[in-house]
Amino acid sequence: AIADAINGATDLGGALCEGLGTAASWLSNHAVLVRLMFDEPAVVLTHVEFEQMDETLAAASAAVSPHLTRFLAPAAASRAGEWVVRILISYLLFPADGTDLTVPAEVVALVERHVLPGVLALAVDTS
Repeated sequence: AIADAINGATDLGGALCEGLGTAASWLSNHAVLVRLMFDEPAVVLTHVEFEQMDETLAAASAAVSPHLTRFLAPAAASRAGEWVVRILISYLLFPADGTDLTVPAEVVALVERHVLPGVLALAVDTS
């Protein structure tokens, strides 16, 4: 669903919005994941703590990055994929007022104001 959402976009900003929104909605509405977070949060949180986070980010980024190569060079797409996954995890675990990734208008505001400029900066940064 996330890949389809990203692939359906016509520009990078749209791809980021669609990917973030779809992922956030899917994760927020996943019955088993929601139940685990309520009953046994350590089972889920183990995958986003310390060294496990690196593995989780690598797997999620590897899934997202190829879908961004229509808009970015492969190295920039890889870095952008990881960064967007970090943002997704951060906002899902630590919600902020005015930034609910399941609300399309709030996703657009976040992407336009912060995410897209950062991703575009990654694309021109050669370090």
